[in-house]
Amino acid sequence: MTRADYDDDKLSPSDAALVKWSDEALELNQIIKKLGMNTEVCNEEFLVQFFKTYRAPNCFISRMDQSLCKFDNLLILNLSNNAICRVENVPPQLRELSLTNNMIDEVEGLRAPHQSLIHLGLSYNRIRNVTLAVIAKNFPSLFCLDVSFNELSDFKSSLNWFEELTKLKMLYV
Repeated sequence: MTRADYDDDKLSPSDAALVKWSDEALELNQIIKKLGMNTEVCNEEFLVQFFKTYRAPNCFISRMDQSLCKFDNLLILNLSNNAICRVENVPPQLRELSLTNNMIDEVEGLRAPHQSLIHLGLSYNRIRNVTLAVIAKNFPSLFCLDVSFNELSDFKSSLNWFEELTKLKMLYV
């Protein structure tokens, strides 16, 4: 079952709660109801491959730990409204990363550029001009970047780094 297959208004309260944190959660719940706590489904290897979306806003998360990198098929990650200080351990195939309203002032330097990320939402953080250089080098395929309501002080310097992002079409400063 995909998100398009159900109507949020017709979901039970427990199913609606599942859908809030992942588009695939309801499907997983139905699989478990059908098969029971089957070891082929209820294990880390299956679960990290299963999820494509994950949303955990307002969950008091303070760090993007290494376990995120195990989610090879994760495309959309929303960790907004938490206490994260550093962008790190970005899943390999991630396309959209929303980290709005955290305490981010640093972006991890990656060994190789992360080519799949096209949307990076970093509004309402503590991003400074020097961090833009790391963002431009780490995420060269960005189509949309939101760094509004941060601590950017030198607009001319900021523009130089934005120009490095040749695929950028939507910029919020």
